[in-house]
This record gives sequence, C-alpha cells and structure tokens, in this order.
Amino acid sequence: MPKGKETPAGLEKDVIVLHQPVQNLYLVSSSVMDIFDKLDAMDAIRFSGQKEENWYVAKCLDNNIASQGKTIEESLDNLNNTKILYTKQKEIKS
Repeated sequence: MPKGKETPAGLEKDVIVLHQPVQNLYLVSSSVMDIFDKLDAMDAIRFSGQKEENWYVAKCLDNNIASQGKTIEESLDNLNNTKILYTKQKEIKS
C-alpha cells in the first residue's frame, strides 16, 4: 500500500498487505522479486533465498554473504551465525 493509504476492508485473512516504504525483506520467490522490481522496491530487500536441490541457500545482500540449511529456518539461522562471524572478523581487521 502506498504510504498514508489505509488497507482495504474485507481482505481475506491470509492476505498480507505490505505498506510502503517496504523495508528489510527476506525473499524466497523469484516471481515475488519481479513484483518488487516493478514496485521499484528492490533496495528494500536485504535477504534472499532459493532452494537448490536438497538445500535452501540464504544470502545477505548487504555484504554478499551466504549460508545454507535443510530448511528455510535453518538456512536463516546459519546465515545469522555467518553474519555475526563476518562482522567480528571485520572488527578484528579494523
């Protein structure tokens, strides 16, 4: 929804309404990514993921790090741990 507009009444319970400005998204679907591209909101996507064979690969787009897991949740947990280690390593080098 554009900033300042109200959500339409009567939407189905399973409909998730995104309000602009859109921030901090984790995207797992390339078709949804196409929608965000058309909304000119690609800069709001911070994490992405995709299934590759028997693994989910999660990527942090801000610093180009990635991790994997057998489930989406596991891949995000592993990515979070990887991001923590990346940040600590960066601090040590500074």
